[in-house]
Amino acid sequence: FDDFERLSSDIKREDLLGYINTNFIEHNFIKTVIIGNEVEIANKNDDYYMKIKEKVIGRTIKFQIKTEDVIKQLIEFHNKDEYFFKLLNDNSSYILKLIGKYDVQNIRTIKFFIYYFIMISKNIQNINYYVRIKEIIHFIFIISIEFREGNIKSFDDNFKKSLKDIDAKYFLQKDKKEEKDYFDLFFDKYLNDREIDYIFFDSIYKYLTLGILDKEKLINEIQLICVIKQLEEEKTLIKLRDYFLLEDKELQDVIDKIINFLNNNKYNLSQAINIYNYFTLLIEKKLIEKSQIEIDSYFKPLFYKLLEKENIDEFHERDFLDLGDCHKNTKDILNDLINEIRKKHIDNRVVKFEKLISKILETNGAIKYKDYEYFLDSKPLFDKLNLSKFTENIKKMNNKCLYALINVINNRYRFENVYVFFQNEINSLNELLRIIDEILKNNSLGKIKFYHINKLYEEIKNIIKRIKKAG
Repeated sequence: FDDFERLSSDIKREDLLGYINTNFIEHNFIKTVIIGNEVEIANKNDDYYMKIKEKVIGRTIKFQIKTEDVIKQLIEFHNKDEYFFKLLNDNSSYILKLIGKYDVQNIRTIKFFIYYFIMISKNIQNINYYVRIKEIIHFIFIISIEFREGNIKSFDDNFKKSLKDIDAKYFLQKDKKEEKDYFDLFFDKYLNDREIDYIFFDSIYKYLTLGILDKEKLINEIQLICVIKQLEEEKTLIKLRDYFLLEDKELQDVIDKIINFLNNNKYNLSQAINIYNYFTLLIEKKLIEKSQIEIDSYFKPLFYKLLEKENIDEFHERDFLDLGDCHKNTKDILNDLINEIRKKHIDNRVVKFEKLISKILETNGAIKYKDYEYFLDSKPLFDKLNLSKFTENIKKMNNKCLYALINVINNRYRFENVYVFFQNEINSLNELLRIIDEILKNNSLGKIKFYHINKLYEEIKNIIKRIKKAG
């Protein structure tokens, strides 16, 4: 009888022992073995079982896993494949260290880990990933444990993001919480005394939790982190992240080095914001002799200087500057920078739209979808346009050009939930409607041109009505 601790709650353990004793042992003299985890049974406060056990069970044999033997057998299973057999043997000491450190007793979990480690390694054989082998093994190992124990919610993106964002900053902010949550416990167990970097691999996480392997993403992620020579400025940033492990003088040296690297343009905007966030936390915790005013006066001009240098894609502006759970001061600066970036992008969109109108006029309306697909999103446009200039161009258009323009506008506002995104454009569209109405009063318009401009008027009127739907 196996898995005795997993007995259904509908059956009393003492009743089953009585049945076994009567029908197998006493009457039929059958040698009977019962296998179970008595620690789990004791945890269920099954005191009666512990008493009756002595009357039924003649001998108790404690089974203790010898981890070294288990690992040897699992490695030996791959002896026909020289590459993977050597890979497992070379890393067996580190794997054994992790098993001991995290007290893994479940053989199925160890088999799960080795299976996926082999499968992942098969897909990255042609990459020099050995320089980061410990980081890769560690990540596969800890996610295997958490997944097998049922702690990981594989389909929850927010859960995954929280695991991805765990670092020293997160850990040092958790002292503000009254109770530890799952991520605090995760940090305490796996990252608190780490000897290596914690690197989150999206592709490996998805493979372990969903069984779906994105080979291209896996290769890209491994290649990205397998840089043999790490730059000094990157090493210094890692030290800043782990500042709670430093002595006072070491921390001051790190800060001096980082300031020097910043002065010599060694960090990009995202890194500079991250540094500012750490400096702010250090000041708040009174760990460095600098004031917030001093830090702000240095960093804010630097951010805008870096912003001038970097071309941030408008569709990824928030991703580029997203630091997750950061300090309030940092969030305020992020919002200011995002607003500045958006202003630049809006100005750029206006220029591009004016070029599109010019192209419509120059080509006699012969534009293609790719010429205007850039404007088919929820980004601001008409509330930023010079409407007088726009309507002057409408007057210059012939029927082919007007047909093309109507098609562009229809496509921009074609979505059913248009009212969610374009509330800010209502006033400018109403003003445009008024101007077009004035054009329609011009008796010199040809019949077909009047038809097109009137159609434009009706389309814009309908768009306004759909946007107002929310109200």
